[in-house]
Amino acid sequence: FRPRVVAGALALVAVCAVVALAVVLMATGSDAEPYAGGGTWQSLVLAVMEAGIVVGLSVWLLDVFRRRYDHQGPLTRGLSRAAYGAFLVHQLVLVGLVLATRAVAWPPELEFLVAATLAVACSFGLATLLVRIPVLSRIV
Repeated sequence: FRPRVVAGALALVAVCAVVALAVVLMATGSDAEPYAGGGTWQSLVLAVMEAGIVVGLSVWLLDVFRRRYDHQGPLTRGLSRAAYGAFLVHQLVLVGLVLATRAVAWPPELEFLVAATLAVACSFGLATLLVRIPVLSRIV
């Protein structure tokens, strides 16, 4: 028994079941309300399928990254060194970016995409600079 095969199969079966359920509901015009919760057996079945997707895909992704991506290049080594620092400064960076983009009249989806992308880049950039300061490099 191989965990990655079982996890992949579990996730695949659950995804197919959820897609099949959605197709059947749309094709028959059935009411989807019982699947939305409220203690019905339909919501229980959907919750179990979702749990299978979450657990199966998580285990499968862990196995894929453990087997195939077990090395670091110079960029990823530097980013992993700065990860804790990025965690520490990301709130300040994100709040600053959101406040800076408040006056921009963009659709909310685009504003979110721009702010999130810039927040990740700026957080890691600032953390990389903080790691180079000798006193802070022991903390960060």
